Amino acid sequence: GQIKTFTFTDGRIVSGYWGIWSAKGKFSKKVSRVPLHTIGWWKGDKIVQIYLIFDPASLKEEIALSQKK
Repeated sequence: GQIKTFTFTDGRIVSGYWGIWSAKGKFSKKVSRVPLHTIGWWKGDKIVQIYLIFDPASLKEEIALSQKK
């Protein structure tokens, strides 16, 4: 993925990440590759807020499978 940090004239600092999240489901055993975008707002040397953008379909499927008895 790619990371880019932006510093605004009012002092705000924001970092963005664009990449692919991949994982193998514990219940489905299916490998998912999902485009992911995150934005993190900095306060000093810490990220204090994160915003995530991704398609939750594979996550929802895995959660549903985990609830089956």
